[in-house]
Amino acid sequence: MKRFFSSLKLTFILLILLALLAMSGTIIPQNEKHYFYIEKYGYNLYLFFKVLSITDVYHSWWFIGLLGFLSLNILICALNRLKTYRQTLTNPRQLSYFATHLSFLIILSGGMIGNLCGFKDNLYLREGEVRHVPQTNLYIKLNKFWLEYYPDSKMIKDYKSNLTIIENKKEILTKTIEVNHPLSYKGIRFYQASYEVDVDKDSHHFYSSGLQVVKDPGVGIVWLGCGLLMIGLIISFTVSHRRI
Repeated sequence: MKRFFSSLKLTFILLILLALLAMSGTIIPQNEKHYFYIEKYGYNLYLFFKVLSITDVYHSWWFIGLLGFLSLNILICALNRLKTYRQTLTNPRQLSYFATHLSFLIILSGGMIGNLCGFKDNLYLREGEVRHVPQTNLYIKLNKFWLEYYPDSKMIKDYKSNLTIIENKKEILTKTIEVNHPLSYKGIRFYQASYEVDVDKDSHHFYSSGLQVVKDPGVGIVWLGCGLLMIGLIISFTVSHRRI
């Protein structure tokens, strides 16, 4: 059993399976309403998708299970390379090997935590409108939305939203956001994602600000894993360079 879990062949098989499943999660739209899948794929195929959780691949028990098997496989492979704790500290090559493998485990853990405990949603608001933020006790208000243009041009340079977060009926925080400059509060980020233009019967234009709401509690863990991976690679490169 130990030999099976420490097999490199198992590592490649698990990586291939995860890649294929991730592709299915990209090709098939995720977390849509049931009638969307029935209309697009038919009722029988919708039932097949539902049974296998193909419409929510990244939260399915088998996807998480495969990640768990991969984590166990990587951990056992790393431990098999270690003879003693002292040797790991005194042998840079072993230390590099252990650091890179541990970093993969940390990155996988961060991804799983973000996948299970986080969420991503979209909101559209008009000026003055207040909307509930899904899966939270927060509300978000759009105070103002506007477009910025290049000088002497009708080409749009940027679009911004002035937002206020409301918690327990109190205005907590107000900030103007734009693309790549989100508003953050209690681990939740509000990104300026898009906008829409509506025209009424009198040809009046009304803008709606499109916000992407993201909570990812695993992102810090992922960055920690990436940092450890860089350390492992630097040690490996240094050792190889010395031998040359």
